[in-house]
Amino acid sequence: MLARTLPHALNQDLPPGEYEVVVVCDGSTDGTAEFVRSIRSSVALRVIERPHRGLAAARNAGIEAARGELVLLLDDDMFGQPTFAARHIAAHNDGFDGIVIGPLRSAPESRSGLATELVRRSHNEYHDQLAGQGPMRSAYKIWLAANFSAPRNLLLNHRGYDERFSSSEDQEFAIRLWNAGVQFRFLPDAPVYEIYSKSAGQAVASDAPRTGKADVQLARKHGGYRRASILASLIGESRAKLMLWSLCCIPPISPDLALRVPCSMAESLSANSRIEQIGLRVFQYRRAIAIMRGAMREAGSWQALRREFGMRLPVLRYARIESAQSFQAQVRWLARRGYAAIAPSQWLAWIRRGEALPDRPVLISFDCAYAELAESALPILLRHGFRAAVHVVTAEIGGTSQWDRESGIGPQPLMTAAQIRYWAEKGIEFGSHGRRLRHLSGLEADRLADEIEGSAADLTRVLGRPPLSFLYPGGAVNDAILDCVRRSFEMAMGDQPGLNALCTDLYRMHTTAIRSDHRIGNLALAVELGRVSLRARNPVVVNAVSSPRTQPVLGHSCKLRSNEHAGVR
Repeated sequence: MLARTLPHALNQDLPPGEYEVVVVCDGSTDGTAEFVRSIRSSVALRVIERPHRGLAAARNAGIEAARGELVLLLDDDMFGQPTFAARHIAAHNDGFDGIVIGPLRSAPESRSGLATELVRRSHNEYHDQLAGQGPMRSAYKIWLAANFSAPRNLLLNHRGYDERFSSSEDQEFAIRLWNAGVQFRFLPDAPVYEIYSKSAGQAVASDAPRTGKADVQLARKHGGYRRASILASLIGESRAKLMLWSLCCIPPISPDLALRVPCSMAESLSANSRIEQIGLRVFQYRRAIAIMRGAMREAGSWQALRREFGMRLPVLRYARIESAQSFQAQVRWLARRGYAAIAPSQWLAWIRRGEALPDRPVLISFDCAYAELAESALPILLRHGFRAAVHVVTAEIGGTSQWDRESGIGPQPLMTAAQIRYWAEKGIEFGSHGRRLRHLSGLEADRLADEIEGSAADLTRVLGRPPLSFLYPGGAVNDAILDCVRRSFEMAMGDQPGLNALCTDLYRMHTTAIRSDHRIGNLALAVELGRVSLRARNPVVVNAVSSPRTQPVLGHSCKLRSNEHAGVR
């Protein structure tokens, strides 16, 4: 491969004395080092031989051996145009001392096949996205594998690649640099081309399991990555999908065996575009299964993987407690079936750091902080060791529910500040339902801030600490509301039914509206499926999403906002 790519590196539009080429042989036994030494070039060319220790160690060795102030990394199957190195240098000449990333494209001479086609599409999608969005917005969507340049001392000062990673070491390094405040810049006019030579079978058998293992390691090292992980996307939100993955992962023999023949047949007939699309989908299934099984091996078991990445959280949202006796029966039913009611802070701790949750968690939420809760519902929960969330209309603390006047019920007493503090000490968490229970859509910016941020300030004065959660009045959400809520709260709940999972947007959490006089069958549906009736089905949407490892994997319809995990940089 180097015979094809190395001449491009040695023939850049730069004076020969202004750059060098360092080739690292990571345990190679095919004569690569001897081939490199046989080349005569006016450009300084060095080869470093070392025992096989993986890509991370090889890249670190090359960075350490480099003599220049800037380093530009490539893999041995990549080549660029004569101007690409000069363009990288020019990008740093304006005083920019961060990371410059160029596009990676598939070379025309790449091996024909499904794996190559998937790589090509993923390369194009990723770099088109970078070119279109301006400043890079997320620490978790950057990969420092090849065609990037940086000051050598910058990479050394941040300890280089983590050599414990056998895959995804490029993404781990990017996260670490981003978190340290390093700047990133995309350079669209400096592409390099990869001669991809792996078959679909090789990509599934070797690359995919290592990707699954590395995804677990990456999520453990960088908790913020958990929600952007491949595993979060694959596992999705529904219990049905979780069950399907268990059937793919637990048996000793992988279901990939049943997909090899149709994948191979589709590849041989890929000249037909429709058959190629079918083949790509089958290949994505194969790759996703291998990723999940690799992740399971790293986690230790299917149950360990489920507890770390696949928990489901139903949120039961009660507007009122119509009958304390019926509510007690519902709580007793939950406890007998192994459910444990948690607080919002516990869900956040699992999302962000993977802290352990009960095996069958449920979140019980109450609207408006009616005083009746302190007399009936909260004592019932306390007797069962359950926690809950109560969302307060903060301008009416200690007052009455004037909004109930129109419903015919009449204003009802609301919890006082003293009651809120008392129950907060017992483990009940209090969030905001707005200041005056107004519909937020359509409010001007200052009134919106008063309703949302003002309610956070009200509760902070009562509790002595900022509240975590917000419950959208009427369920209305738009971009202005979301931006305002993000400034004051760490999570928010809407009125869309469903179950919550690792990939669920923390500011659009699903809730299931339920009444204390609902039948136990409705309650069972609510905790298992996220709805109280089988008639209103929430379809599970399965689609192909781009994987951070350059090839799309089969994913769920969960989508993360690009700026959700980090500020614009």
